[in-house]
Amino acid sequence: MNIAIVDDEDIYVTRMVKVLRDHHFYDYQIFRDGKSLMMSHEVFDLILLDIEMPGEDGITIAKRLKYTHSTIVFITNYEQRMREAFGINVDGFLLKDHLEEELDHYLGQIEKSLDIHHQKILLSEIVWIRYDSRDLTIHLKNGADLLFKEVVLKDVKEHLDESFFQINRTTIISLKEVTSYKDGVVEINQFHFQVSRRLQKKLKVCLMERNLHHGNF
Repeated sequence: MNIAIVDDEDIYVTRMVKVLRDHHFYDYQIFRDGKSLMMSHEVFDLILLDIEMPGEDGITIAKRLKYTHSTIVFITNYEQRMREAFGINVDGFLLKDHLEEELDHYLGQIEKSLDIHHQKILLSEIVWIRYDSRDLTIHLKNGADLLFKEVVLKDVKEHLDESFFQINRTTIISLKEVTSYKDGVVEINQFHFQVSRRLQKKLKVCLMERNLHHGNF
């Protein structure tokens, strides 16, 4: 996982780096402002983005980022600024007063994985899953499709967490990746999926709850 830390204060950068290394995440880059991040032209899987910085703040920078598949987690001193920062690719907020504890918990969540035919797949990398006659296709954030033969869907579902939702008999989606939902159709990065009629209201509730807790969708 390629990670960007965007913060102008050494004390918080040092604290975040320590937690990343404790979780064996060594592929990270440090930026002191949003301008240098955007000038890097590199695509990051996760961006730890400080809201309060000189010049353009983190919220403005996030809106200018062109690669929407990057996951953004805001770092802030002020809970009241969280509502301003809602966005499709915003996965949460970490308060600086509890930075190590909250980042440790967040990284623990994204390290959860599936193990299919001895291949480990991070849940945080999965966009959607399709099942057809014991053939399983997993679409990843990087655009790759992984195909597995002779898989039991029930066994796969047992290892998924609450961020996934089965929208019909053959498709499971990551709620984190939903870009829009209207008239029973889910859109994820220009892919469209029909939601079973009996599940449409439940999905709407799940997306609303995710919006309230994470600032997503």
